[in-house]
Amino acid sequence: MIEFEQSGAHMSLAKYKQKRNFEKTAEPAAGRGTARPGQLLYVIQKHAASRLHYDFRLELDGTLKSWAVPKGPSFDPGHKQLAVHVEDHPVAYGDFEGIIPHGEYGGGTVMLWDRGTWESIGDAEQNYADGKLKFTLHGEKLQGNWALIRMHGKAGDDGKNWLLIKEKDEYALPEDEYNVTAEAPRSVLSDRGLDEIAAAGDKVWTSKPAARKGAAKKRSAGRVDVHKSTSSHNPSPHPQPLSPEDRGEGRLKGIKGARKAPFPAELKPQLATLVSAAPDGDAWLHEMKFDGYRLLAHLQDGQVRLMTRNGNDWTKKFAPLAKAVGLLPVESAVLDGEVVLLREDGKPDFQRLQNALKASDSADFVYYLFDVPYCNGHDLRAARLIDRKQVLESLLKQVDPGNDGMLRYSDHIQGAGADVLRQSCRHELEGIVSKQLDSHYQSGRTKSWVKSKCLKRQEFVIGGYTRPSGARSGFGALLLGYHDNGELQYCGKVGTGFTDETLKQMLPALEKRSRKTCPFVKVPTAIKRQLASWTEPQLVAEVEFSEWTDDNALRHPSFKGLRDDKPAKQITRERAMTSPDRKSSSQIRSSKGIGKKGTRTSRVKSTDNSPPHPLPLSHEDRGEGSSKSRTQTDSGETQLAGVAITHPDRVLYPDANITKADLAQFYVDIADWILPHVIGRPLTLVRCPGGQTGQCFYQKHLDGNLPAGVSTIAIKEKQGTDDYLLIHDVTGLISLVQWGVLEFHTWGAREDNIELPDRLVFDLDPGEEATWEQVVNGVREVRDRLKTIGLESFLRTSGGKGLHVVVPLTRRRSWDEVKDFTHAIATSMMHDSPDLYIDTMSKAKRKGRIFIDYLRNGRGATAVASYSTRARAGAPVATPLRWDELSPSLKPNQYTVLNLRKRLSSLKDDPWEGFFQVRQSLTDARIQRVGRD
Repeated sequence: MIEFEQSGAHMSLAKYKQKRNFEKTAEPAAGRGTARPGQLLYVIQKHAASRLHYDFRLELDGTLKSWAVPKGPSFDPGHKQLAVHVEDHPVAYGDFEGIIPHGEYGGGTVMLWDRGTWESIGDAEQNYADGKLKFTLHGEKLQGNWALIRMHGKAGDDGKNWLLIKEKDEYALPEDEYNVTAEAPRSVLSDRGLDEIAAAGDKVWTSKPAARKGAAKKRSAGRVDVHKSTSSHNPSPHPQPLSPEDRGEGRLKGIKGARKAPFPAELKPQLATLVSAAPDGDAWLHEMKFDGYRLLAHLQDGQVRLMTRNGNDWTKKFAPLAKAVGLLPVESAVLDGEVVLLREDGKPDFQRLQNALKASDSADFVYYLFDVPYCNGHDLRAARLIDRKQVLESLLKQVDPGNDGMLRYSDHIQGAGADVLRQSCRHELEGIVSKQLDSHYQSGRTKSWVKSKCLKRQEFVIGGYTRPSGARSGFGALLLGYHDNGELQYCGKVGTGFTDETLKQMLPALEKRSRKTCPFVKVPTAIKRQLASWTEPQLVAEVEFSEWTDDNALRHPSFKGLRDDKPAKQITRERAMTSPDRKSSSQIRSSKGIGKKGTRTSRVKSTDNSPPHPLPLSHEDRGEGSSKSRTQTDSGETQLAGVAITHPDRVLYPDANITKADLAQFYVDIADWILPHVIGRPLTLVRCPGGQTGQCFYQKHLDGNLPAGVSTIAIKEKQGTDDYLLIHDVTGLISLVQWGVLEFHTWGAREDNIELPDRLVFDLDPGEEATWEQVVNGVREVRDRLKTIGLESFLRTSGGKGLHVVVPLTRRRSWDEVKDFTHAIATSMMHDSPDLYIDTMSKAKRKGRIFIDYLRNGRGATAVASYSTRARAGAPVATPLRWDELSPSLKPNQYTVLNLRKRLSSLKDDPWEGFFQVRQSLTDARIQRVGRD
């Protein structure tokens, strides 16, 4: 082993101690320390010294090797960050968060920004000496493969300047998509910012509460305050204090890897990686894959909190479960499991679970527990999984019978993974989760936990195909069906599983069988035939899929090949045998789809005002509100509408607990509603890569490579031309969500004639002290004034503070003429009621009045699209309404991502029925009447 302390090229703890006065600073004066059993510590401390920087530290040879990174780490392999090698620090320093007094070396605030473990790729000590250290991080913020490379000089030279580089792997991301230092700025220890740490004045070395008198008491009080601010439930009743024997302290001490430790301030769950086949061998154990919500139960000081994988407190949602956890014979614990709602046949039903939560039903929830990373003052994360499960099973055997089976141990089978998966699929379960029995508990997605899903496979008749989008050639997707009583029933489309060669080879065969009419007995909801090519139902495709939806559509289909050995006329739906006493899923659960047949797009006739209409969504693309419609790649990405959603678990709306995957699913579900309002129109986007509470910015021009399904249109501007973004289908829509888009704003004109607008928008925006009743009365007055001159208008919530009045037009007037007309309406209203309305943007003049914003109607100006989300708290959606829904009780943010789908599924008619069929224009007579009536 290389003796780094004796080498002049590397710094030892002697330099660390020389630079500090430990009578003044709370930093640890500890020596080299010892590594954790079988693991090496990794830490990044955000340090607001004379200049803000990030101290990157890796445990090696008994100390923390340390580098100061001025710009912080980046997930972008193209960003090579300067890392200045500084003195070694004691391993104990890796838990420090607090203040270094000014005047001391490094004086300023220190935040524990990230922590975890690391693994060297190759010989760590030799690679470090050579200046080429490559490693894998398992942190709470940073994961994947990284490298530290010394810029110049051998071991005997200065060698202070290194580069911190992200290696190319599944975790790599462009900086403009995800800036980790900007989007994850807070402490992993206390969830505080630098200012909060400084204001608290907490100089205590937090890893050893007893190190400074009173420190533990101060931190404990702070912890309780945070808890009370986020959860108002009463403390769970708790048994009498337990004896050491009851607490199992002797048993816990005897477990290899268990160590005494304070209750973790934060602990994120371990996640499984999707694999194509279950692992075999006795080194793996296999558990049922539950179809529910993952929750971590935190039990401390008689208080119970149920936390989601994203750190949201769901204790109130599952209050009976929290009470049951509080009755466990344990003083402190973190339990990991999944909450489900079981059907009559004992199988989990995610749709029922969602419905119960939305309805606030006190349903018979069951909390299946499968891990215990912390128990009775012992951190068990470094213990073997099989040992942790034995602790958990022993704990649950002592459960009070009065919990009615709410807490259950998730049992397992060791070895024979393929057989276990086969049995799971035979019982129509979702799949299995396989875990290495000697693995440690590591936050984040790992390969020591893997999941395998059950898939089905059969043949289907091809009845048509869609056009390709983006860079794809040939066709987009095959439209599939099966024969039932002599009729060809549509069952969805398949757009994955093709190679470029397959697309090229199949297109001529499809074109050869072209026909003008649809071969399916019923055309899918909202399908527009000009965007689909129909074929004679002669070709047969073999398709793999996960399951059938309640609407008889395929979920998660993937193309496997053409079958020429089976006549198309013989293709029927293959059905599994069911027991006579078992109800079908459709009997158990009946739910209305969002895109209802015969309600809206099927009635749209082509007019001058009609948009080119989107291709119909198959049920697996639409999702019908179910998270099951998402597929996941081996790298942990989620696939929706053929688009890979990276970081699907990133929370975009923290107050509503809406993740990136949730938002993409929402847009898939409502695609039939939003696409007619956005396709073919130049877009201005509000991008928020870090979510609604992070940094957001507008974007309307091309910036680098275009996402799939997104194209551009060159529009003449004052100086030359510029490229504006367009989409034409659901792929483009979801690609922009993947791009971090939270708002879609559109021009009032379409790409085929950009100089002639086809709609007007009046945005009634209340100033300070203006009442909601003023807004309601204002939009009524706009409607009445338009009606007086013969113009029909439509109402929508803005998702912001006001309401919009939208007027469809036949394209005859220029931008200037349209803007002048809307300005005249606003001015006439201000003239008639100067105390109520104003037509200028001045916020000072707007107090107590409504700004009638007509500026949305100028060339290049935009308005938020109908059914677009807004980058505001609560995830509101700009929602079209009927005029008879307008009332003082209406709220501008009434409809959100969480409740809009329920509204749409309950509608009998489109609130904007006839919008695209209206034929009206700004005639000279109408323009001249403004202000005279």
